[in-house]
Amino acid sequence: MALRASALEDLRSVFEENFRERGELGASVCVWWRGEEVLALDHGWRDRECRVAWTPDTLVPVYSATKAPAAASLLHALESRGLDEDTPVREVWPRFPVADACFHHLLSHQCGLAALDQRASVFDHDAVVAAIETQLPSWSPGDGHGYHARSFGPLVDEPVRHLTGHTLGDWWRRHIAKPLALDFWIGLPQREHHRVATLLPGKTQDPDDEAFYRAFNTAGSLTRRAFSSPHGLHAVHEMNSPDAWSASLPAIGGIGSARAVAKFYQAAAGAIESPLSPAVRRALA
Repeated sequence: MALRASALEDLRSVFEENFRERGELGASVCVWWRGEEVLALDHGWRDRECRVAWTPDTLVPVYSATKAPAAASLLHALESRGLDEDTPVREVWPRFPVADACFHHLLSHQCGLAALDQRASVFDHDAVVAAIETQLPSWSPGDGHGYHARSFGPLVDEPVRHLTGHTLGDWWRRHIAKPLALDFWIGLPQREHHRVATLLPGKTQDPDDEAFYRAFNTAGSLTRRAFSSPHGLHAVHEMNSPDAWSASLPAIGGIGSARAVAKFYQAAAGAIESPLSPAVRRALA
């Protein structure tokens, strides 16, 4: 299958149109094809006041786009110790609350720990882990599936700490991001803070007639609880905090460039040489 040059030109036109007609402030787009970067676009401003230009080295908090690099980091750490996604979680994390869960359940949002009853701050890893360790699962592994929007972070971070003695963010940086020259961080050093773009709320409204938003807006629903625990960093403006940038939050806290995200997925697809083994890539798929 060939990549049509017109497809890239169409994408460029839509990118430009987004600024011209929809009030886009700043953005990047990067496209790779079969191991090669074929398009990279950067335009606009990093701040509401339009004083700082958006450039190729601008970094952006990417929320849940962090989850794939986080999953790759856990799988890489497991492999480094001779383990894989079929290993029982308790073999690595003895106090994990679900006895028959394996890492493939955890990574595929099937371990039933999408919401935590015990309140804990996203910034307090030990408190969140304690809440997880006393949590009753909402379903048995493999019997259900539900998006672990926030709990996914500590669920993958804690095993990496048990396995390696390092945070997941440190393992990611040392063993995957640096070898691939990825400008993507899970825990951004202060020296890089000056490159982060300011996030602004989207110009949209929640459609109340959609099932997700009905569930999300229902107090006490599993959906509501999953998106509110661990607690903190719920509003867009809170992600403009240096504390949020520096925190190692593998579910929602990744910060990077469009080029880094695109190149990571080329590595995950096996299109370029990388530290990700065929077994890790299969597990990610």
